[in-house]
Amino acid sequence: MSAPKLASRSSQQCSTAGVETARERTKRETRTMQRGAGTSPRNNREPTAQAMLRTLHSRIPQSFRRYAVVGVATNALLYALFVILFWAGIGPVVAAALCYGLGISLSYLLNRSWSFGSAASHGRDLPRFLLSYGIGFLATLVFIALLSRVMPPEIAQILNIGLTAIVIYSSLRLTGFGK
Repeated sequence: MSAPKLASRSSQQCSTAGVETARERTKRETRTMQRGAGTSPRNNREPTAQAMLRTLHSRIPQSFRRYAVVGVATNALLYALFVILFWAGIGPVVAAALCYGLGISLSYLLNRSWSFGSAASHGRDLPRFLLSYGIGFLATLVFIALLSRVMPPEIAQILNIGLTAIVIYSSLRLTGFGK
């Protein structure tokens, strides 16, 4: 084969390859659009982070999401108070107990009205709330006593907050609080 013919074939192959790439790209884009927003372009079975968050959001009860918001806000304030009390020389168990008692009032008001949207009387809700928080109080004392033996109390209290929150929410649901 002569040099000009070889060059001509090479340029044809390159241009054909370029056309194929454009066609494949168009097909891929069409498949992606047909799949919709819930999947990634790499694999039509692989959900995007946004779709996964929507699924997770729909599976978590609204009362738990709101309970978590109330919990994060109140516990951030109570954690700061715990650290201040501990640095002031109060022991970790006593500091946790004081913070716990202070947080109950705020938590009752916010969780009853916003998290659980209760229309029940205080006479019905308050005993259920106090029972759940009593169970949580025992759990928080056990958790902080155990955790502060193996890690600094400031770190132990962070874990204590999360563990106790799960215990309390479960108790609130089991007692029928806010229904």
